[in-house]
Amino acid sequence: MKSQFIKTGIALLSLLSISFSLLGAETKVKPVLKAKADVLAKLKSLKENELIKLSLATVAGSFNDIAKKYKLDKNGPGIRDYCMKMPWAADRKRAMYCGGNHGVPHGLNDIWEYDLPSNTWYLLWAPDDFTRKPYGRWQDAIIKDGILQSKRGATAQASHSWDQLTYDPEMGALIWLTSWGITSHLKGVGLLDEYNKKNNHKVPLWAYYPGKNKWKALGVGQNPKRASNASLLCYIPELKGTIYYGKWDSKTYLWSAKTDKWSAAFPKKGGPPNEMISCYEATSKQVIAVSVHSKWLDKSGTYHFDAGKKEWTKSVSYKTGKMPMGTDVDMVISPDSKNGVCILFANSKESFGFWVYNIRKKKWTKLSPKGFNLTPVRRGYNGYFDPARNVFVLFENAGKNVWIYRYKK
Repeated sequence: MKSQFIKTGIALLSLLSISFSLLGAETKVKPVLKAKADVLAKLKSLKENELIKLSLATVAGSFNDIAKKYKLDKNGPGIRDYCMKMPWAADRKRAMYCGGNHGVPHGLNDIWEYDLPSNTWYLLWAPDDFTRKPYGRWQDAIIKDGILQSKRGATAQASHSWDQLTYDPEMGALIWLTSWGITSHLKGVGLLDEYNKKNNHKVPLWAYYPGKNKWKALGVGQNPKRASNASLLCYIPELKGTIYYGKWDSKTYLWSAKTDKWSAAFPKKGGPPNEMISCYEATSKQVIAVSVHSKWLDKSGTYHFDAGKKEWTKSVSYKTGKMPMGTDVDMVISPDSKNGVCILFANSKESFGFWVYNIRKKKWTKLSPKGFNLTPVRRGYNGYFDPARNVFVLFENAGKNVWIYRYKK
């Protein structure tokens, strides 16, 4: 009896230890956001191949005057042109969002995260204002240690994110390649000559650390030949770094998180055309990339980058109805590694809705979710797959209207 009592006590202590450990792990993520009962209930009741809408999202964070000027405190980030991607931050169990727009809110370098249980958009980094026009707004840009940056130490090149955005959970950092045409902006504030002489960050790769609310320039002084717009950036755990693939020379480069150096590790060509979208799928250990456009239909299709073989292969050539049509302006893709698939949402009129890609079979299927009554919108839908809750989270224009979709339980 005494022995059984001791065993029971040890088991309870062990359980309490695990509970406190988990609690501690959760509370390390700042800010702490309280889960909402209605969201948890919908997550629990959501069936396979079903889409349901959540209540309007909450918007929170530390809003400066610039953020308030563009009503970010009221509306959330709002979709930005060519900014559909939302990398999953596995260590935070939240998704990240950023990107500069062509129009309002212009060239802001704000950083957001979305937390599903609390249904909250949270502004982590309040923006500097690098508005596209007038160019004089760039008076907040400086060149320090050969790096163009804001006076607060963030990127000054708030480009579209395109597919040039990823997250490294080992670093605990969002990685953003902020390549953008900035000559006229620098000229407008008298910085162009100094930039041309002192710039030592020709490929502007940046890390933003949400846990520290800090920025760091990466790969300074040692870069690929040139950064291209509308390129691919993807963290691959097996390579302990992030690959970059762009249209400039169609080669794949690796940035090492350990050395902070670039290497032309994979000289073979053959990757996707530009304006692609991509995601890394952990079960297959492959990057899946998609780009379909009328201007390059011969190259359009689905591509795999094998982390082991370190090479690109084309898995599916585009045919109408056989796979989604679109690019980084109107599609978003995210991995559901539990089921060995990638889920894509297309806002293009030809392919509107959810699609699933079976990696092993190399096959696309158009989905017909229960409860799906959405219609195409002018700016677009963006989203991500949340592996912690086994749902794809979909936003209308990166705003308060939010839906969740479950492919399989």
